[in-house]
Amino acid sequence: MIVGAIQIIYAASTSPGQRNLKKRIAYSSVSHMGFIIIGIGSITDTGLNGAILQMISHGFIGAALFFLAGTSYDRICLVYLEEMGGIAIPIPKIFTMFSSFSMASLSLPGMSGFVAELMRHSDSNRDALALLPKSSVSTDFTIAACSKS
Repeated sequence: MIVGAIQIIYAASTSPGQRNLKKRIAYSSVSHMGFIIIGIGSITDTGLNGAILQMISHGFIGAALFFLAGTSYDRICLVYLEEMGGIAIPIPKIFTMFSSFSMASLSLPGMSGFVAELMRHSDSNRDALALLPKSSVSTDFTIAACSKS
């Protein structure tokens, strides 16, 4: 569980420093894997079920984000976030889909990642390491790709 907490903090703190969109999504994914490690480390039914559901949910969401990052590169030929300001004008459908999958990656209520994180956090709240402030440690920074950095 200590390894998972270190992984969450390290990946979430290095993600905003990435200028490349795909690297930022990758560091966000590494941060999510830390939560899966904490769920597995709890060795309880709820924690393990939450970790498995998080793996499945994150697999779909991460694949969609990488696909949309590649598609946006094919359309506008830009990789670096500071050059991507205002991408809603040239590619509005990709922007809309990227925004919705970014919100799903944030595990907002109503999205697929929310149930998994709720299950995992409800079980692991008995542990001291799981009391890390989730909103400040694990926030995905992929949403910043939609605006000029």
